[in-house]
Order: sequence, then C-alpha cells, then structure tokens
Amino acid sequence: MMNLSTILFDFDGTLVQSLPKWLETYRYTFSFYDKELADERAFIKYWYQPLPETIAQVGAPSFGEFAGHMEKGFLKAFATLELYPGAREMLEACHQKKLTMGLVTSSPREALAYTLGRLKIEHYFDTIITSTDIKKPKPHPESVLIALSKLGKAAGETLFVGDYIYDVAAGQEAGTYTGLFLPPANSPYYDFEELRASRPDFTFAGYEELVAYLGLS
Repeated sequence: MMNLSTILFDFDGTLVQSLPKWLETYRYTFSFYDKELADERAFIKYWYQPLPETIAQVGAPSFGEFAGHMEKGFLKAFATLELYPGAREMLEACHQKKLTMGLVTSSPREALAYTLGRLKIEHYFDTIITSTDIKKPKPHPESVLIALSKLGKAAGETLFVGDYIYDVAAGQEAGTYTGLFLPPANSPYYDFEELRASRPDFTFAGYEELVAYLGLS
C-alpha cells in the first residue's frame, strides 16, 4: 500500500462534471462560424489541442472574437456546473485526515476562479496550478512538478488523480502514483480501454472507491 501525504487532482472531468459544459460552450462558439460538433468524441479532439489550432480550423478572424464567444458560452453553460457525486465528501475526508491537496488543471485561472467560487471548494487546496502558470501543458509533467515544489512534497508520497491519459502520463513522468477516474458519465467522451492502457496505479468509477482505497472510510 502506498504511503501518501499528498493528493493532486485534475479538475475538468475529474472533480467536476464539466465535459458536457465545455461541449455546450464549444458548440455555442462554433455556431458563429457555421461549424458543428457531431458528438462528444468530436469535441474531445478540439478540447485537447492548442486553442490557436482550433481558432484556425474554424476560421475565426481573431483570437479576441473567438474568446469573446467562448466567454459568453462558458458563463451560460457553467452556471449549473456540479461536482461528481461523492467528490465533496471525498475532499472533506482527505481534509479530516490532514492530507495535503493540490489542484493541477489545464483550465485558465480566470475560468477556474469562477467555478471554484460557485462550488466553494477552494479552501481544500493548498496549491492551485492552472494553464496560466505553466509553459508546457500535460502530458508534460511541468504542472505536477510545480505543484510538488510549492507544497514541499515528494513525488513518492503523492497520488495524482485525473480522467485522461495526459494526467496519467504527467504523473508518471513526475514520479507520482497515479489514479484514473472512469465514471460512467465520461464514457461518451473517451475510449475507456485506451485510457486503461496508460497503466495507472489505481482505476476507479466513483469517489467512494477512492475513499475506501485511501483508507479514509
């Protein structure tokens, strides 16, 4: 059994049920350029590529215009964002056991601040690393390594939990243990067998499983 002092979490698709919200945001934005997203898998291809590539592919005349549409779509879609079932209870259980927690996300800081404010979970995290804070996004380990440095924690006592192969790869490269979250709600977006092939240390479908695995129940 791993001896853990620290847990790092991805945010989108891991703690919060935001994949449908981002899909809604992208569909709203793409509608201004007569571009459609056929399904969840089509959206994921855009979600994990650099935003300048997406802007070029849809034919937006400028970053500013595209970002303006994104912001309007985001504010509308994310007004009803919710945590995954059991996530809040899991965070509280980790807090009660005095585990150090950090957030490592590819979302920009401004978007994250809005959602954290609504969900009222920011106080659980001892550090928060966003795409605004790094140069190399996941699967590069930079964000994980920065989080560990800020926390003063060793990779060997840390579990990094995410929902995608990029999270697993970033954690593995940084030297942490890795947990892969595969809730049924995420299945339209991902090939779960492909995700499992990334060989995380632990795979789970609900947060009650993580609580039990960590011996917090």
